[in-house]
Amino acid sequence: MAVEASDDACKVARNTANTGNVTFEVTNKGTKVTEFYLYAEGDRILGEVENIGPGLTRRLIVEVTEAGRLQTACKPGMKGDGIRGEFTVSGDGKKSTDTNAKLAEATKSYQRYVNSQLETHRAGDGFKLYTELTEDEVKALAAAVDALGEPISKVAEVVSQ
Repeated sequence: MAVEASDDACKVARNTANTGNVTFEVTNKGTKVTEFYLYAEGDRILGEVENIGPGLTRRLIVEVTEAGRLQTACKPGMKGDGIRGEFTVSGDGKKSTDTNAKLAEATKSYQRYVNSQLETHRAGDGFKLYTELTEDEVKALAAAVDALGEPISKVAEVVSQ
């Protein structure tokens, strides 16, 4: 929906929308750089687009997942509370994507990748999991790490002074 921002007005083409993706095309008709915001209750920012110079148009797409009363705001000069207007969203509040399902699938995919890399490197010479090391091998690695730690701690000591 079109938004016409000026130095003293914020004209939003409609003051209602349905839940889901809401698109604002914000055109700055003023002389000052402006911003446009969509606020939920308590001035919680749902979406914003900044640095809209005079004569420019910027697009803001906000996924609104809950019905309710919101506010739009244009901020000429990018200062203050802005020029606000009421904005009402109605609908069933479904998200356009199920982020939990996508996260679960991404996690499974990454686990498959890690396991494939582990098997590839495990087939190579000298690679062992920590749990496969003998006590003597663990002690040797610990000594090597300690030997590296001493020079590092000296550098840290000098830097902190």
